[in-house]
Amino acid sequence: MIARKNHKTHGLGRAGEKLMAGEFLLARIPIEEMPPNHRDYDLIAYPRKNSPQRICVKCRPLSGSQIHFRPKKSDWLAIVLVEKRPHRFFIVPHKVAAKHSKSAFDGAFLRIYPRNVPKAFSQYENNFRLNPRPKRAIAPVSSN
Repeated sequence: MIARKNHKTHGLGRAGEKLMAGEFLLARIPIEEMPPNHRDYDLIAYPRKNSPQRICVKCRPLSGSQIHFRPKKSDWLAIVLVEKRPHRFFIVPHKVAAKHSKSAFDGAFLRIYPRNVPKAFSQYENNFRLNPRPKRAIAPVSSN
């Protein structure tokens, strides 16, 4: 039973990574996917006029369990909310994500509830250009 639950969690995570990678490609941002179970980050984006950016992807339903992440191990936290379609994408600088999160476990991880993501990170929705300080919400790249 435990293996099946882990399999479902792993499947949702990989699906979120694929969705996020596809949206970056549609925004014309070159992206590299890390191998499954890569530690700390899942994607590397290569935006123009910027160094490679490490992205940790988390995929949850809005009513799902906490999102745990290590902000010091990646440049961005990308959250895919899959409660209903169209899916919602939030790409947040790790420092901003850390400010809106609480300590978890031994302090190496931070946590945030998916239900808090839309309000806390509204200006980072669809931030596929990796703008660290968007002034307002960004229009979606595609219409899923």
